[in-house]
Amino acid sequence: MSRRLGQHFLRAPSVERLLRVIDPGANQVFVEIGAGAGALTLPLAARAGRVVAVELDGRWADHLRRRAPANVEVVQADALEIDLRSLLPAGARIAGNLPYAISSPLLRRFLDLRDRALDLNVLLQKEVADRLAATCGSRDYGILFGPVRDLGDDGGSLEVRTRML
Repeated sequence: MSRRLGQHFLRAPSVERLLRVIDPGANQVFVEIGAGAGALTLPLAARAGRVVAVELDGRWADHLRRRAPANVEVVQADALEIDLRSLLPAGARIAGNLPYAISSPLLRRFLDLRDRALDLNVLLQKEVADRLAATCGSRDYGILFGPVRDLGDDGGSLEVRTRML
């Protein structure tokens, strides 16, 4: 639990709303970035075939390992440095609650996984999401966001409440 890591934790009602949007299938594989305490991981695992949960904070990774069902693999690693391609089988889906400070570098990394990932379902801080939705040439538009937005339909936005510990 660290402000340094930019950790914001999801609340149960927000997780349920997100899962309705993601609509995980029983045979699908998910790679979740920023698993934290498992607020998304555990309900996702109940609906999906397999979840690979990547978490930087060793305390949260250990906590999640103790609680996770057999179809969850917890990987304690920095999502900016680990070989995500090795964790992501072809056709897998990416999900997560991305920390603000590393959302742009992570989105760049996800661009390199377009040939493997079925889709990308991430929560972003409102400022980052607004930039993704910005039109080309506007003040908020960034060079990264055009290619990310071009990955496909954004599926709309979903405002959720989090808590920072």
